[in-house]
Amino acid sequence: MKEAKQKFDSLMERIRDGEQINFGQMERVYAQAFLGKFLERLITEPSRRKMDQMYGNLLEHDNLADAYYDEQGEEVHLSDSQTNQYSLELISMMSGVLGIRATTQQLSPFIESALRHRDWELLEKTLALSEEGKMSKGVIEKIALEQLVNDRTDSYDELRQRFGEIQFNPEEVREAYKLLIGKHNFESVKRIKKETSIDVPQDYVQDLAEGVLAPANATFTKWQKERRTFDVLKSAVECTEKKPAISDNIRKGIYVYFNRAEIIITRDMDDCDALFGLYTDSTLSPEIQAALLDRGSIDLFERLYQRSLTKIDEVRIGNVYEVLDRVENEGVNNLEVICRAAIITGIAPNQTISSKVFSYLLKEREYSELQRLCERTGLSPSFNQETVDEILGKYARTGGFSDFGTIVRIARKAKNKVNPEYVHEVARKYIAMYGEYGGDLGEVIGQVDKLYQDLRLKPSNEVTSAKIEGLMNDFRRKFESAEKQYSKEGF
Repeated sequence: MKEAKQKFDSLMERIRDGEQINFGQMERVYAQAFLGKFLERLITEPSRRKMDQMYGNLLEHDNLADAYYDEQGEEVHLSDSQTNQYSLELISMMSGVLGIRATTQQLSPFIESALRHRDWELLEKTLALSEEGKMSKGVIEKIALEQLVNDRTDSYDELRQRFGEIQFNPEEVREAYKLLIGKHNFESVKRIKKETSIDVPQDYVQDLAEGVLAPANATFTKWQKERRTFDVLKSAVECTEKKPAISDNIRKGIYVYFNRAEIIITRDMDDCDALFGLYTDSTLSPEIQAALLDRGSIDLFERLYQRSLTKIDEVRIGNVYEVLDRVENEGVNNLEVICRAAIITGIAPNQTISSKVFSYLLKEREYSELQRLCERTGLSPSFNQETVDEILGKYARTGGFSDFGTIVRIARKAKNKVNPEYVHEVARKYIAMYGEYGGDLGEVIGQVDKLYQDLRLKPSNEVTSAKIEGLMNDFRRKFESAEKQYSKEGF
């Protein structure tokens, strides 16, 4: 109707200018306006429903509606092809009545439908009804691009075979790129780029990176088809051959991602490095190292630390140790994180924190880790006396003589005291256990004596009594065994 109004306004302008206008010219303008309005209404949903209703009434009249439902399993309605054919019949009749033809622009819905569905008969009929008798410029290109966007390669190939090499409109192609990149549909971008040889503007990839790594969005790690943030960007770069620059906004977003994202995997780091040079960034990498360590992601910290040219400095890592000592991380043992970080970097925590870490390792029987910590940092073990007493008391009560001896040796090197009461208790239970159930009591007593000698302690009366009682029980068992043996042999 806009075109018809423009023609009408033009006609009125000519009349005002004194030009003579004949009735036929006026009649044609009105006829074109009427036909245009008719066509607009014809392709609307209400018109489609009215056609379906008329078709249904016709079948009802011929008693065929029930048969249609039984065969199709649905209420009566025209197929797209039937609707288009019926619409063309109506257009043909209206054109005959008005004495004018519709333009290909007005018939474009039918032309485009024919191209999309490869309905060449419909295409010929539509063009035969048009004023121009041929398609407008750009129609085939538009539909061909649409097929590429929607991955309809068969339809696209058939269009090419029928109409020859297609000259795409660069602006339309770039609009398609923008839409597809926004939807992370990189396969279609790659396909269109290959067919059209039209480059993807670098700005589109930059805008994508600015969007997904905006600080407000950066913690959302999963996008379309469960793809991760850096997966999305990496795919965009691979299909477009355009790399985003690392702006201040992106730099902040990368930091936020590694600092707050719920799930981070090692591939994120490698992809981030491939995209933005994370491992060689002398500012960003140490910041993220600190963030990962602060949140207790020690495996990721180790990977980044080992691959980065610039390491987190001693002052910064010392500050992180102090934060980890004060604040709890859900599901993370901060003392274990500090220990691992110290081994990785060779940077020791302060004396207070070191003592807590050593005490933790001693309690968990992580003796090899304890040794590695000393070797990497040059620290000498130091333990809280309360922890040493707690561990020795536990092994004393359970008779765990071997573990007790190990703890004593480690604690003495760290100049911790050994409570004699615990020594007496573990020795007595150890001897009593072997004295009651049998075993090489001589070797057991030798181990106990050596422990006392190392500690320069004198066995308690209870320990001495346990030795005597154990030896007597051992002698009795051996005597009874010999007596039984002699009885069997007839002595």
